[in-house]
Amino acid sequence: MAVGLLLLSLFRESFPALNSIQSVIIISLIFTLLVGSAHISGVRKAAKSAVNKSRNLDYRVRQTLEIQTHKTPRQVFDQICKSLKLPDREPETRDGNTVHMHFEAKGSFLSSGEEVEIRIRPLENGNTHIKAASQPLFRFSTVDFGKNLRNINLIERIVTGK
Repeated sequence: MAVGLLLLSLFRESFPALNSIQSVIIISLIFTLLVGSAHISGVRKAAKSAVNKSRNLDYRVRQTLEIQTHKTPRQVFDQICKSLKLPDREPETRDGNTVHMHFEAKGSFLSSGEEVEIRIRPLENGNTHIKAASQPLFRFSTVDFGKNLRNINLIERIVTGK
């Protein structure tokens, strides 16, 4: 808030012909441009570490992943728990055979925290289908600087072993 007031006073001194509303609008546009550029840069940087580099780049804050593997649902569950150093727990099953994982990551300077949801279900052909989603804890977040894409990339690396 103090930074905004300082910028507003500096801007008004530099351009005395503008009134307060015009100054606020211009400063808001500049701030939006800077934050948006930082978000795009963060997503691009996170995309470079993706296992599947052919996947289309998605700049939204909610990121998803759907993949199949030859491992059993229990193997996938155990592998994710071990890699993320989650406490020992039994898989939570829903719909009879779908394993559901849900956890929250703590906030940081770049994020208010993330909510990660993973669903693991067996397929009739013996493979396992994994569907993961990562999104901000604060539902109205418009930027995450690539944090949720990094979460999805991590899950993909854990499951594929790459």
